Amino acid sequence: MTTEDTESTDHKPDSSPAADQRPRSGRRGRTAATSKHGLGFTFWLAAVFVFVVVAGGGVAYFASRDDNDTAEGQVPVTLAPQSERADWGLPFTDELGRRVEVPPNPDGVALDQDTDSRKPASDITGAPGGLQWQQIRSFPLPFSTSDGPTGIDGRMATGFAQTPRGAALAGIQLYTRGGATMAGAAEFYADRVVPDSDPLEQLRQDFLRRATDAIASGRGDERALLPYFRVDAYRVTQWDTQRPDYAVVEYAMLKESRTGWVSKSAELLWRDGDWQIKLTADLYGGQKEVSNLGGWTQWAAN
Repeated sequence: MTTEDTESTDHKPDSSPAADQRPRSGRRGRTAATSKHGLGFTFWLAAVFVFVVVAGGGVAYFASRDDNDTAEGQVPVTLAPQSERADWGLPFTDELGRRVEVPPNPDGVALDQDTDSRKPASDITGAPGGLQWQQIRSFPLPFSTSDGPTGIDGRMATGFAQTPRGAALAGIQLYTRGGATMAGAAEFYADRVVPDSDPLEQLRQDFLRRATDAIASGRGDERALLPYFRVDAYRVTQWDTQRPDYAVVEYAMLKESRTGWVSKSAELLWRDGDWQIKLTADLYGGQKEVSNLGGWTQWAAN
C-alpha cells in the first residue's frame, strides 16, 4: 500500500474563500486543487456506498435483475432500432440478463419524458416508467421516461422528478457517478452533496481537493479497480407528500455469493430544483443484512 493509500483525511481544510465549495444555488464552478496527493484509499472508503460493501465475507453487487414482466401500465421506452443509431454502441446483455444500451456520450443520454405516465407522488412502491439501462463509465445506470433524468451536465445527471421514484433514481445515479471517476467525484462533492455538520463539510472539502488534484494531473478518468456493482431493488422509507423536499431511500445490493443482500440508506434533499445527497456520518457505514426482497420495489424489465 502506498503513502497515498494511507493518508488521513482528518487534516484541516484550506481556509481560503476558494476552498469553500459548499453547494450554492446556480453554482457550477470548480476549484483548482491545493493537495499534493491524489485521490487515495480514504476517498473510496468514504464512497463505500458506491464501490465496496462487504458483508458475510462477500462484496455486494449493485444489481438489477429482470425477473418480473413490465409493470402494469408502464410506458415502454421507444428507441429507434440499433441499426438506425450508428452513433450508439452495440447493446449487450449483462450477466443477470438485462439489456444495456451503450450511448454515444459515455456519461449517458437523457430520454424524452412522458410526464402523463408519471405515477402519483403518494405512490412510494411503483417503479419508474419507461426504464432503460445505459452503460455509464462501465456501470449500468437506470434512466426513465417518467421521472428523469432529463439532462446530463458534465459527469452528473440532472432533472430528476420531485417524486419517490425521482429520488430513488437520483440516489443511485449520483452515488455511482461520484465514484466511477475522479472527475465525477469532483463534480459530486462540488455540487451534489449537502453536509449535515462542520466536520463533514471539512471532509467534503478534502475529498474535493483530492479529486481536482487528480484531474490536474491527468487522472480524471481513473477509478477504483473493484467488482461490478448493481442495485437489485430499493424501497422508500421516508416520504411526505405535504413536504416533498426530503426522502430516504434504502438500496438492496446482491452479495457476490448471491445468497442474500445487504442494504444501505441514502438521504436526499430537494435543493435548487433537483435532488442532492445529504452527506452524513451514516453514509459510510451501517449496512444491514436482507434475506428477501418482499416489500421492496424491483426495477421493471426493459
